[in-house]
Amino acid sequence: MKSVIATAPIVALALLLNACGAESTTLAGNSASTGNAQATGTIRHPDGAPARHALIECRPDTLPAWEPLGEGWIVRTDSSGQYRCMDLPEGRLGVTAMEPRTGLSHWHAGVAMTTPSDARSDTLASPGTLLVALPPATYGTLELSGLDRFLTVFGTPVVTFADVPAGWRGVVRLTTTATAMNIVDSG
Repeated sequence: MKSVIATAPIVALALLLNACGAESTTLAGNSASTGNAQATGTIRHPDGAPARHALIECRPDTLPAWEPLGEGWIVRTDSSGQYRCMDLPEGRLGVTAMEPRTGLSHWHAGVAMTTPSDARSDTLASPGTLLVALPPATYGTLELSGLDRFLTVFGTPVVTFADVPAGWRGVVRLTTTATAMNIVDSG
């Protein structure tokens, strides 16, 4: 008797799904909604010419540096230097422009919105190096917000991040466990 009662809701659900139409065979559920937020802009060379085919990465601020970017979050500029990252979660993000051919880059903090109010224009420049001084016996993973840069530290007093995109003004975060993240410095 117990098995009949336990399977009754499943049978009822199957009948309900079949009644919805024979053509619909796909069910959705337990998925992350990324929305339709976008980030747009134009990237230029130092001489003012459009940066054609520069690589653009739009990284949500809440996404750890070691996590991969979602589809539509990495794009290339068109022939006029314009880009559009799509299907972003709404909120703060870091926008990185890189041109591997010249080694020039640029970073800015942005906001992904469902209706972008204005497109930003950035100029590529030489990347820099960031030195981070840490208290003695610091262990964990350092990450730079809005970038895919992270390093594991084991009591190292000074850590060097090379090739930091020009204009980066994010936050250095220290993750000491799988659940705890602290801000080391910002600006």
